[in-house]
Parts: sequence; C-alpha cells; structure tokens
Amino acid sequence: MLSLAIIFQNVIPLIKKGSILKKDYFNPNNFFDKIYLLTFDGAVPDEMVESIKLAFGNAKFFVIPIGGFNLHNVYLKRYQILNIIKKINPDIIRSFSPQIDGYLATFCGNKLGIPVVVSLHGDRDRDNRYNMITEKQYFKYLISLVHKYLFEIPALRKGNKIIAVYEFAAEYGQRYSKKPVTVIYNKVDTNYFIPSEHHETKNPFTIINVGRLIPAKNQEVLIRAMKNVDGKLILIGNGPMYNSYTDLIKKLDLDEKIEIITSVPNNKLVTYYQKSDIYATGIQYGGIAVPVLEAMACGLPIVQCPYPFGSTPEFIDEAGLIVECSPDGFAEGINQLKNNPDMLKKKSEFARNKMLKYNKEKMDALEVEVYRDLIR
Repeated sequence: MLSLAIIFQNVIPLIKKGSILKKDYFNPNNFFDKIYLLTFDGAVPDEMVESIKLAFGNAKFFVIPIGGFNLHNVYLKRYQILNIIKKINPDIIRSFSPQIDGYLATFCGNKLGIPVVVSLHGDRDRDNRYNMITEKQYFKYLISLVHKYLFEIPALRKGNKIIAVYEFAAEYGQRYSKKPVTVIYNKVDTNYFIPSEHHETKNPFTIINVGRLIPAKNQEVLIRAMKNVDGKLILIGNGPMYNSYTDLIKKLDLDEKIEIITSVPNNKLVTYYQKSDIYATGIQYGGIAVPVLEAMACGLPIVQCPYPFGSTPEFIDEAGLIVECSPDGFAEGINQLKNNPDMLKKKSEFARNKMLKYNKEKMDALEVEVYRDLIR
C-alpha cells in the first residue's frame, strides 16, 4: 500500500481554472493507493473535492485544508504541517513548486526521513522576476528575491528528486541544485486531443491562442498583426489586459476579425483547436505552454517568436515557424502558412507525430520511474 502526501499552495483557483481536472493528474498509472492533498486553502467545498476525484485515479484520497502560509507565519506554522505528515507517514512527499510549499515539503521530509519530489513549472529567475523588472513591479521583485533565498533555493537543494515540465525550467533547477533534473513535459492525452476529421483549410483561415490576458503572454502582438491578415483570431482567456485588448480591437476596427472568449471548460478546448488552422503565440515566458502542446496534438502548426532568453523556442522543432516578435513579423508568418498549403500540411503532420512521442502515457511512465527510484 503506497501513499503520497502532496503539499499544495491553493487548489481552489486551479479547480476553477480546470487545470487539474485531468485523469490521474496526481496518480500516474495508479501508482499510489492513498493520496493526501494538503492545501493552503482554508476550506474546500465538498462539490469541489468531488470534481477533482479523477485526478487521484483509483487511489483513496483525502483533501486536507491547512490554511494560508506566508513569509510571516511559515516558520511558526511549519511544525503543524510536520505533525500532520508524521501522522500520515507517507512513502513520498510531493510539492508542485519550490516556493513555500516546496520548502515545507523538504522541511518535513528531512525531519522525518521521507523522500521528497519537487517539481518546477518555470524558471522563476528568467520568467517571473525578469517580467517583474520589465513591468516595473520593483517591490514585488524584492519580495520575490526574499522568497528565493528563504524557500526556493533550500527546497531545490534539499529535495531528493526534481522534475521539470520543460528544459527551460530544468535549467533553473540545475542552477541551484547539483541533482539531475528529470524533464517530464506537461501531459496531453493524444487520444482526446486529436486533429479534426476535416483536413481542409478553415473558412475563414483561423488562428487561435489560449492563455491568461497578461502582458507577458503578449496577445497584443497578435491583435495588431490581424490588420494585415485575411482571417480570424480567437483568443481564449481572461485577465488584467482584457479591457485594454477589447479597446484596442475596437480602435483598430478589428471586431469582425477577432473574438475573445473569456472562459472555455478544459474538456471543450479540443473543439476550438480543431476549428483552427494554426496556433500563434508571442509569449515572453520560456519553455512550452500546455496550450501549445494541446494544439500540436490536434495537428496545429505553431507560429511563435523567440524568447527574451534564447533564440529558439523549445520542443516545437519543425512544427513551428519562428517569426520576428512584431505585428509585421506575425502577419508575415501567418500569411506564409496560409498561402502555402503544402507547408501547412507538413508542419501539421510533424506537430501531431511529435506529440505522439511525448504523449500522456510516456510522460506518466517517466513520472512513475521517478517514484520507483525513491522507493528503491
């Protein structure tokens, strides 16, 4: 009977977003028999707990709200978590970030002699803190630096295994830990995210982008590019830039060309990918976002500009068309694919085949092997 304890920051926002409403998200190949999810939420409604049961696979699971943690109370409250973990006595402890939850996981693991897995979903130096500086959020940046030295670096150094969801994040782990980092890309079910049965080009030619409307996701460059593209752009997401982007669309007289859909259930996203011809992103974060993987699984070529760090976007290879990060650059790239059906088809096929090599089953097997190594 194998058991896993997960120390998680806040589960409720992710339930609302739908990002963990995925089969076996916490329990690859049903490796664990019991899973305890300790969340920083003060309480989790029963209907929300019920909504995520698929994420635990066949395991008996328990959601344990432990209240909020921050810079002011973490050292005082950490022994409360230690006592809970001691009673649970899991075989492995897992955190999904190297922040306060990662610090608490490694604190408990080291005290109790339980192995700990810390996973990385980004490079907090080159993504988060870099964007704080570029957006002039200087106070937030200073607080983040405090967290880095008090929590992030200790978590990376004390964790027994580190998982990164892409190479860009792995480099962050290797910067502060001598341990090898296992890259396990975000899991996409290629039996569910599949290409459209109708392979002809859509009318109108359709470009899609999925993600929060924030400056670093840079949907503005796509909006402006549509001035010179005969087609339709679908933006799926919400965020602080929503009003700014809707105003920009009106100002540029692009209401007929651009649609913003603030929310789509995760299990409905596939239909939007299948109705599109390409996926375009001007994202300023490194690595590869989940929507890009999902789009590739649906056979969509990717039009993307280089990251601020490194000139070549990760993973997409021949599925991608790399363009200058400007409205003209994106318009040129989109039109190039639109006007060249053979190139569009070739990149589409490459995208689908690449994802078949990195599908959920293969990523689950890699994650299970990490757990097996710790138990051995």
